[in-house]
Amino acid sequence: MILAISVGIRNFWYFEYYSLAYKRIGIFFFLTATIYGLYTVLIKVKDKKSSFYLFRNNAWSVFLILVVTS
Repeated sequence: MILAISVGIRNFWYFEYYSLAYKRIGIFFFLTATIYGLYTVLIKVKDKKSSFYLFRNNAWSVFLILVVTS
């Protein structure tokens, strides 16, 4: 999770210095999905949830990210 946050910060500074690029916008959405995925894995392990819980929540989050980005 620290690595994802670090990439997000470096990506932000890239925007600040070199202007905006479309692929850099996609990186922010990918990092959002990655951080949420790591959070759901943490919940799954801590609360002893099933793999279906993990798949369902991550699928919904990716679906919502795709809807928002489109």
